[in-house]
Amino acid sequence: MGLALLTRRRHVAARGAAALAVAAILWAWGAARYPAMPVGGVTVDQSASRPAVLSARLIALACGAVLVIPALWLLYATFQRAHTGEAPRTRGRSSS
Repeated sequence: MGLALLTRRRHVAARGAAALAVAAILWAWGAARYPAMPVGGVTVDQSASRPAVLSARLIALACGAVLVIPALWLLYATFQRAHTGEAPRTRGRSSS
């Protein structure tokens, strides 16, 4: 599917198809392993952390997101702006 989209020059849709394929592979791997964890005969319920640890991890994740998401947005916005020193890109033949 993704290769067909690439040959038709549908790059945005091809990226989405690739991301969906990766997500499907990871989901299928996790579903196949449930309920046994990779470490011996330990189940998901046996390996769960205490609620205090889970809360601390959730707070750390939120603090990291507060720092990383604006930085990624700035990086994306910087590279999506048109450069003022360049001539505008046009498709097709030029008029000269």
